[in-house]
Amino acid sequence: MQDIKNFFKFIKDKWKNPKFKGIIQLSFWILFFIIVALILKSAEKRNTKIDKKQEEVVNSYEYNYQFQDQNNKLDISGTYFQGKKVFYMNNNKYYYINNKYYQANNNSLVNINYALNEWDYNSIKSIMDNSEYSNKLEYADDIIKYEYNISNLDYNNYYQTHYNNNIIITVTLKDEIIDSASINYGFGLVQIKYTNINNIKNLDINIEEG
Repeated sequence: MQDIKNFFKFIKDKWKNPKFKGIIQLSFWILFFIIVALILKSAEKRNTKIDKKQEEVVNSYEYNYQFQDQNNKLDISGTYFQGKKVFYMNNNKYYYINNKYYQANNNSLVNINYALNEWDYNSIKSIMDNSEYSNKLEYADDIIKYEYNISNLDYNNYYQTHYNNNIIITVTLKDEIIDSASINYGFGLVQIKYTNINNIKNLDINIEEG
């Protein structure tokens, strides 16, 4: 307690010195401008991020992917539940369990040369949570559309690793939940639609894993 009194007495005595008073005032102003600069920088960073209200974990949904490039056209519809998938790709049925794809007609392991996991709901959500959007469009019915330029993404993912094109990702939110998305690779386009989000009770895939 005595040390605190001595400190304030020291400041009070020194405050009478114009030179000391000027140094203290200058220090306070420098500190003030540093704090303001940090606040403005933080606010600018937040303004180009999605308004994050999607805190709920998405464990299940149904989806449709429409992919087309110069050589291929895919129509993929399926169900996702806690990491497992059952889906149809161009009328052929597949399962996805423990990071492996199986053909449903004989339960055999298969390779699928498309970035299906990168089109999942949580993958799109990760891009939104970790990236800055290039523009944002708000509609009167509370639908919001975000656009991301892949060259500006602060997120190391499949698109950056496999393609050098200027990829555009557009995401539409309805009632603060991802409703649809599109990914323009430059050479091809995938259109994505999600339904029944977190509305699936169970998905049981009864196969013998290879």
